[in-house]
Amino acid sequence: MRVVFSSAGRVGLSLIAALFLFSVALPATALTIDSTSGGLGLASGCSDPACFDVLYDTVTNSGTASGSLSVSGSVLDFSIQLDGASLGSTGGDGRVAGVVFHVTYTGQVTVSLDPANNFVIDPGQSAQITGIATPIGAGSPVAIDATSSLLTGVCSGNPAGALQCGLIFSPTSDFEAVINGNVRYFEHTVNVFAAVPEPGTAVLMGLGLGGMAGVRRRSRNAA
Repeated sequence: MRVVFSSAGRVGLSLIAALFLFSVALPATALTIDSTSGGLGLASGCSDPACFDVLYDTVTNSGTASGSLSVSGSVLDFSIQLDGASLGSTGGDGRVAGVVFHVTYTGQVTVSLDPANNFVIDPGQSAQITGIATPIGAGSPVAIDATSSLLTGVCSGNPAGALQCGLIFSPTSDFEAVINGNVRYFEHTVNVFAAVPEPGTAVLMGLGLGGMAGVRRRSRNAA
């Protein structure tokens, strides 16, 4: 017996397939960072790795953060994209008025529970930072490629539902950039809130994919 599906039935099947693929692609522990909350918190740029001489500073929660993070067992896994975070200059690099960052922080580190059940990053671990630092007023954009920035910080919440994290990326090792001809070392504190996507998100995505499939079919039939 041959089964013939109507257009509505085919769209429904497309929706089911899209929802299935969506659920397979995202593990249950993946939390999506809320781009309306957090950003670059306290940050500085210095002439030395110990940051005795601060040449750049920032306001709280500058820029927009996105990406994902998860805690599974004793492992914190994160990928955070930070766009448009600005640091102002104290005048140490001539006509450079500040620096704007478009960077991605990635890492997989171990954590331990403290007495308050917060997930504290274990000592001596590092993260990767890649992207662009753009001086304002003088100099040219430069690439950042830090492979072992010292990482500290803490996350609180429920890994299955929502997490609030404050992650500190230290200038120790290689978080640096050449600003207008001078090597500068940076420290970023990134504050992010991440949660499981709302149930409606997957449904809307499926509807969009199914709807587009239906439109393409109708276009071909009309042709």
